[in-house]
Amino acid sequence: LDYLENGFDFEQESFACQDFATYCRNELNLTHPKYVYPPKYCKMPFEPDELGNRELTCQLDWIGNETRLDDVECNDFKEYCQTQLVITYPRYVWPLPRDPVIDDFMPGYCCLDTPTGTDFESEFWGQHYDSSHDGMKCQNRGKWHMGMSDEACSNGGGQWFRTPCITLYRCIDARPRKDEDGYSESFEEFVVENEIEIYDHTDLEQCQTARAALGFDVDHPNDHEVCEEFNNRLCDLFFRDLDFLAGGADGEEVKFEQVTYTPIEYPPDAPLEYKNLPRDAQLDTDPGLDDKEIDHMFGLEMSKNSLSLLKGDGKDFLDWIITGQEKACEALNDPCDLKQLACEGLQETLTDLEDLACSPFAIVVPTFGQATFGAYYACIVKKKASKIAKRAKCLVALNTCRVKALTCKLSVQLQKKILHAVHVGVKIAHAAVDNAIKILKLPDAQTQEEFDLVEATYHNTMRSHEWNAEALDIVNYNIREQHTQMRSELQARHQDITNDVNQFTTCMSNFLGIQIFNALPGATAGDLSTLCSNLLGVGSGRRRLGSNEGPYSLKVTYDDSSFIEDIKEIQGAEEEIVDELHNVEEIELDILQKQEQILVEMKEIREAMDIPPRPSLPTRPPTRPPTVV
Repeated sequence: LDYLENGFDFEQESFACQDFATYCRNELNLTHPKYVYPPKYCKMPFEPDELGNRELTCQLDWIGNETRLDDVECNDFKEYCQTQLVITYPRYVWPLPRDPVIDDFMPGYCCLDTPTGTDFESEFWGQHYDSSHDGMKCQNRGKWHMGMSDEACSNGGGQWFRTPCITLYRCIDARPRKDEDGYSESFEEFVVENEIEIYDHTDLEQCQTARAALGFDVDHPNDHEVCEEFNNRLCDLFFRDLDFLAGGADGEEVKFEQVTYTPIEYPPDAPLEYKNLPRDAQLDTDPGLDDKEIDHMFGLEMSKNSLSLLKGDGKDFLDWIITGQEKACEALNDPCDLKQLACEGLQETLTDLEDLACSPFAIVVPTFGQATFGAYYACIVKKKASKIAKRAKCLVALNTCRVKALTCKLSVQLQKKILHAVHVGVKIAHAAVDNAIKILKLPDAQTQEEFDLVEATYHNTMRSHEWNAEALDIVNYNIREQHTQMRSELQARHQDITNDVNQFTTCMSNFLGIQIFNALPGATAGDLSTLCSNLLGVGSGRRRLGSNEGPYSLKVTYDDSSFIEDIKEIQGAEEEIVDELHNVEEIELDILQKQEQILVEMKEIREAMDIPPRPSLPTRPPTRPPTVV
C-alpha cells in the first residue's frame, strides 16, 4: 500500500523495488480501475476523520428511512444495510413493539362481552368479540384467574383469547448468537427457516407460528413448556453433527485437539474458631449467718484454734517440762548413792589398829581372850560409840537425801497428774467448742454422721470442680486440634481423588476421541500424550494396576446398518450434490447468457418494428438462496 502513496520516493529505493512498485500499480489499475487510495468510508456528521469511519455499523435510524444522506459513501452503506436487513431478517419489524405490561405475562384473557354488550358507537356492535378485528376492544374483561385457561373462561360464560408471547419471545431471543459460546449455524438456519424467530411479541400470528413449528398447538397456554422444548432442541447434538458435516463438506480441515487437565488446588480454609473456656466459677462457701452469729462463730473459731494449739503443741511443751523435772529428780539420787557408799564404809566393830590403841589399858588374859580391865573397856566403848555415832549420822544424812529425792519424784508425779488433768480438760473443751461450731454450721443436721457425709461431699465437690475445669480445658483443646487435623487430611484425600478421577476421565476422552477419528474415513488424529498413555496402559506405557492391556478393545467392524456406512453414503451424496450444483451453476449461467442475448435481440426487433416497450413489472422482493447442508 505504500507504493500507492503519492509521497513514495522512487529515487531512494533500489531498481528492483522501483520495478516491483511499478508492476503493482499497473496490476491494480488493470484489475481494479475504480479503486482509490486511501479508501473513502461513510463520514457521519461530527466525524473528525475526512476519510470516514471504517468501523461504522448499520444505524437504527436508517430502518424505514428513505431520505438520502449527503455523503455518497454513507448513502451507499445505508442502502446496503437496508437490503441486508430485508434479505436476512424478512420478518423484522420497525419500530420495535411496545414494552410488555403485566397482562402480557398471563396465558390469556377472558372477554365476557355479548353481541349487545359491545361498544354501541362502534361498527362492531351486535357482533361477538374477536381479537383479530382491528379496533375492536373488549368492554367487559373477566377476573384475572379466568384468563389462566379456556376452561376457566368457559365456566364463567366468556371467550378466551391468547395474550402476546413475551415469555416465548424472550426465551427464543436469548439463544447464543454468532461468535458466542454455544452458537450453532445449522440451528440458527433451522430457527429462521421455520419462522421460529419472533420479532414482534404482540403479533399473535408470529407467536402461533413459533408454537406450531415447535410441535405445540398454536394457542398452547403454557409458553414455559414451549420454551423448554426450544432449549432441548438448542442443546440437541443433531445440530452439532450437522455443523460438523457442513464444515467437512466445505473442505475445512477438521482437527482433534487433546484436552489437558489442570489439577485442582482448593484454597486453604479458615482456621477453626477457638475460644477459651470461662474462668472457674467461685463456689458459694458462705453459710449465710447474721452478724451476731458471725461474731459468736468467730469467737468459737478463735477458741477452737487456741484449744487446738494447747491440745497439740501445749501437750508437747508440758511433756518437755515434766521430762526435765524427772531428770532433775533423778539427779538428786546421785549424791545419795555416794553417801550410801560412804555409810557402808563405816563399820561398828573396831579394827585391829583401834583395838591395839586400847591395849595399853588392859592386861590380856589368854584364857578369856579379852581385856579384863575397866580402862580397856572404857576405851573400847568409846571407840565403838564414836563409830556408831558417825555411822548413824551418815545414815541420817543418807535418809535425808533419799527423802528429798523421793519428795521430788512425788512432786513431779503430782504435777504430771495435774497437767494431764488439765490436758484432758483442754481436749474436752476443744471437743465442746467443735461441737458448738458444728451445731451452728449445720442447724438442720441431727447426727454426726450427717455432718461427716456433708463435709465429705463438700470436699469431693471442690476436688471435682477443680478436676472438671482442667479436664474441660484439655477436651476443648483436643477437639480443635483433632478437627483441624481431620479436616486437613480429608481435604487432601478428596483433592487427590478429584484430580485422579478427572485426569483419568480426561485421558479416556482423548483416547476415545483419537480412536473414533482414526476410525472415520479420511480422518486422522495425533498420538495420545505420554501421561495418558502411561495412565491408561496403552502404547509402550504400563498401567498402574499392572495390566499391559489397554482399557478395552476398540476393534470395531461396521455392517450395512452402521451409522459409519451412513456417513460414507452422506459424504458420497454430498460430493455428488456439489458436482451437480457446479453443473447447475454452469447451466444457469448459460441460460442467463442466452436470456440476455434473447432480450437484446428482442429489443433490437422492437426498435426495428417501432413497438413501444412494455411497462415494467413490479420488482420482486429479494429472496435468500437455498441453504445446502
